[in-house]
Amino acid sequence: MTQPRIGIIIGSTREGRFSDKPAAWIHAIASRRGKQARSTGL
Repeated sequence: MTQPRIGIIIGSTREGRFSDKPAAWIHAIASRRGKQARSTGL
C-alpha cells in the first residue's frame, strides 16, 4: 500500500503573506512523522 500524501494549499498571493508560516509549520510536522507533503499556492 502506498503512503498517503498531504497537500498544503496556500490561498493568499499577496506579497508578505502570512500563510507561508503555518504552511511551513504543517510541512515540518508531516516530515517529522515520515509523511510526504507538498505546498501549493493558488
